[in-house]
Amino acid sequence: MLSRLSFDFRSREQAEEFLLVEGPESSVFIPTLQAVTLGELVDLDLGLTGQRPRYQLQARAKWFRRGGNGRLLPGVCLACDAVAALTLHQIIRDSRFHSFLFTRSDVRLPCAASVRVYLRRRAKGGHPVAAHLGDVSLGGAFVALEGFPQAVRDPGAPPILLEFAVDRPERERPVVACNVRWIGFLNGEKGFGCSFSDPDERVKAELARLLLIASGSPSPR
Repeated sequence: MLSRLSFDFRSREQAEEFLLVEGPESSVFIPTLQAVTLGELVDLDLGLTGQRPRYQLQARAKWFRRGGNGRLLPGVCLACDAVAALTLHQIIRDSRFHSFLFTRSDVRLPCAASVRVYLRRRAKGGHPVAAHLGDVSLGGAFVALEGFPQAVRDPGAPPILLEFAVDRPERERPVVACNVRWIGFLNGEKGFGCSFSDPDERVKAELARLLLIASGSPSPR
């Protein structure tokens, strides 16, 4: 069974940066920490943020980047044959006519609130990792942390738990399951973007409070 990688380009510039279609060999760079084997044929499921159609192709793992300083993302570069290269050209063409400005259904604002990330279920002895938010919305957030733990790397891993209001007693802290959507950098900080899975009323109230603070409006504790 072939490995499978999925990725959504978040801007026209990102599509043009990661899709290399000039020269004798076309290739695509996918930011990921999923393990693939050098030379392996990989199924790719690509898209443009907020757009329903998907682009399906196959490419062969060419080289890896395990990470680095600055804004270098870990990932894998995959070489494409002539047929797959046509799909890469199509993505670039489509990205130039696609608006990435209105693809979010909720408002996302900068936020630096401290959170804790449970990479395993608390009931199974998982230990929290200290982190903070880079931005937040009612539907998701960017979580900044020092590295990319294995639970973030594994696409088949169970949802990660995010704990808010860490300055309160433990029983009062809202906790929500979240699904990792992408890994990378936001404003120079390393972390991952996630969407919340079925937040309860306590979580929604805390998110509303954080958004009020982020917007500059006063909010009671």
